[in-house]
Amino acid sequence: MTISRRRRQPRRNDLGVSPMAPAPQPDPAMSDPASRTSKQRHILLVEDDADVRDIVEQILTDGGYEVDATGTLNDGFALLCSRRYDLVISDARLPDGSGTDVADAAAARGAETLVLTGYGFDPHVRHKIMPKPFLPVELIRAVETALWDGREGHRDR
Repeated sequence: MTISRRRRQPRRNDLGVSPMAPAPQPDPAMSDPASRTSKQRHILLVEDDADVRDIVEQILTDGGYEVDATGTLNDGFALLCSRRYDLVISDARLPDGSGTDVADAAAARGAETLVLTGYGFDPHVRHKIMPKPFLPVELIRAVETALWDGREGHRDR
């Protein structure tokens, strides 16, 4: 009888975060106050799952971003109208509608967009897609990419 030993792969929990995932490393530019832009980046997060919303909000806050978070499409629209956001991250499916609706409205206001989905996605969606589950470092990378692409002269829309 032969016994093979394989290293067990870390399992992702229901929130999409690997328990053994490395902590996200903040952007070095954010750690040096002198190198920060004059304005901190503002992110609107619209995610109906409270646990996922709390974790994503914490990852983004730890990454140096200012985050407003809500769980419904209607509240997302209200927040979107109340201030300027650099990036809007929305779950694709919300209890009161499609997260792509708030992403469309955000894009029309000049914000970059990222749509989170645990389902398949429509290739015709005009927004960047982030499949769930994801690691914290993957989220930070996607946010940084979206914000970089949104800089003047780098837009791909």
